[in-house]
Amino acid sequence: MNFITDHILRNPPVLLGLIAMIGLIIQRKSVSDIIKGSLSAAFGMVILDAGVGMLVGAIAPLNVAVQTELGVQVAEGLSDVTFTAEHGGAIGLAMFIGLIIHLVIARFTPVKTIFLTGHMLWWFPFIFVAAGVEAGLEGGLLIGLGAVLSAFYWSFMPWIMRKYVWDVIGDDSFLIGHPTGILSLISGFVAKRVGNKEKSTEDLNIPEGLGFFREISITGALVMLVMNIVVGIIAPSLVQEDGNLVMFAFNAALRFGAGLLIMLYGVRLLINQIIPSFQGIAEKLVPGAKLAFDIPILFNYLVINLRRK
Repeated sequence: MNFITDHILRNPPVLLGLIAMIGLIIQRKSVSDIIKGSLSAAFGMVILDAGVGMLVGAIAPLNVAVQTELGVQVAEGLSDVTFTAEHGGAIGLAMFIGLIIHLVIARFTPVKTIFLTGHMLWWFPFIFVAAGVEAGLEGGLLIGLGAVLSAFYWSFMPWIMRKYVWDVIGDDSFLIGHPTGILSLISGFVAKRVGNKEKSTEDLNIPEGLGFFREISITGALVMLVMNIVVGIIAPSLVQEDGNLVMFAFNAALRFGAGLLIMLYGVRLLINQIIPSFQGIAEKLVPGAKLAFDIPILFNYLVINLRRK
């Protein structure tokens, strides 16, 4: 159980690679296609993680510099590591039971959601078990609470959000599995009532010389360049004593832009492999099921829509 939890369910590249492999096997693909498809899905997740890591690495120094300037210190307390050491078994059981409940809901109810955001399969039981511990629960009641609440979120939140997601991507090929579901629902609700799909910022008459702003990597890099310079002026600790603020900001902007490109490539590779591979599983176990992925999966569709404009 610990091996499955630590090395498969909490390891998104391995988890998605195995799902792709199982789907291809069910579809009776050739050995060559199975190896290629499963490894490509895993590669896509690794590339996506690498891109996200570059983005976080470019942003993190800004946070540290601002905290230093304001004199803010993060207090040491109960962390995920220390909590897992004491309650990891309860979290693992809650996740395992929650996954079974989640699949039962998808199989026997109209809510056809399969939650595939790997690290969130661990995070939700962690949060609910932690809340139960804080409330004084223990034993089977603690595990049951974590399992049921996790399964309900994995199943129902992506399904509730589906129309907003499908409006963005232009089809019904997948769902979003992410903890910002409530905020997404609020923003979608407000946008649907005060927004106008016929009017878009893309309709603004912008000179051709500024057309590079349509490239998300370039726009993101420019924003990071300005942010680093502004923060560097306010909080000089952002740059080492012998460093140059402008060059530091420029290098951080390049890393951010490159991270976006890497992440988008990983997203495309993952989509191209995991969705066709999952068809075999869905047809056998959960007919008509929709996959729920992490939020970066949307970025590729936003870029495509921008380029179409």
